[in-house]
Amino acid sequence: MKRLKDVLKEQGRTQVWLAEQLSKQGIDRDKGTMSLYCTGERKPRDLYVSYVIADILGVKREVIVNCFK
Repeated sequence: MKRLKDVLKEQGRTQVWLAEQLSKQGIDRDKGTMSLYCTGERKPRDLYVSYVIADILGVKREVIVNCFK
């Protein structure tokens, strides 16, 4: 299973960058929450956030949803 941090690493991006991009979309997450998302220890409460992450990263939604299983 691929984790969100693996997807970010493949694209040369960081979780800080992702947090900034989410904030621009009106989704504010602190550093701790982003770290938990990236390691797969916690998943977003709803699919909307996962879909926004997929759109930001330009990957299929299924890729991001599967990061949190």
